[in-house]
Amino acid sequence: MGTRNAKRHCTANEHDRLRIASAEPTVRPAAVENHEQKWSDTIGPSAIKGGGPLQPMPAFESRAEDVLRAVIEGTASVTGDEFFRSLVKYVASALGVRYAFVTECRQKPMVQMLAFWTGDGFGPTPAFDVTDTPCRDVINNGEVRCYTSGLQQLFPKDLPLVDLGAVSYLGIPAFDAFGQIVGHIVILDTKPMDENLKTQAILRIFASRAGAELKRQQAEDSGKRYLRLRG
Repeated sequence: MGTRNAKRHCTANEHDRLRIASAEPTVRPAAVENHEQKWSDTIGPSAIKGGGPLQPMPAFESRAEDVLRAVIEGTASVTGDEFFRSLVKYVASALGVRYAFVTECRQKPMVQMLAFWTGDGFGPTPAFDVTDTPCRDVINNGEVRCYTSGLQQLFPKDLPLVDLGAVSYLGIPAFDAFGQIVGHIVILDTKPMDENLKTQAILRIFASRAGAELKRQQAEDSGKRYLRLRG
């Protein structure tokens, strides 16, 4: 794979609490195979790898609060399919990225896209295999993955990235109450993506919310099937 011009990110430990108001210094690992660096998963089972110091981030408290407020207000009154559509739309708008999507995973490595914001409307929501895509380790291993640039060169078999003109990626797994991966939320952009722990923290919150909504929907569907069988 062409990795010569690609910038990457590193793993970061999950703090006891998500810290939106201030970003604490964390650690940067050595690059892994194929010069790939990753963010460790932050909600659910994690495998932490050590490394050197990562520079403290500038304070973005006001910006983080604005983003949280915008997404919360945009999704507070909706549930079900409409929740996922509102989620991706407001996440992309608030974070200033072109694309956002959310998926459900019932059988790895397949996921079903639930909502996809394309920057000017909602796009198709196909099922797809995460193998050979940036989503692979998010879904298969429950890890947070961030690729700041060179996305198409890193994943040359993922042809939709070319169609989208995608350059950068951040994917966050969604877990249920038992730590099982039930899907993920992704943002992509047509320009390089800055390294921003606050953006990750914000997306973790909404990945958790998406996971809870998925389980609510599944429970509701199970109840409806039970009632149909009894009827």
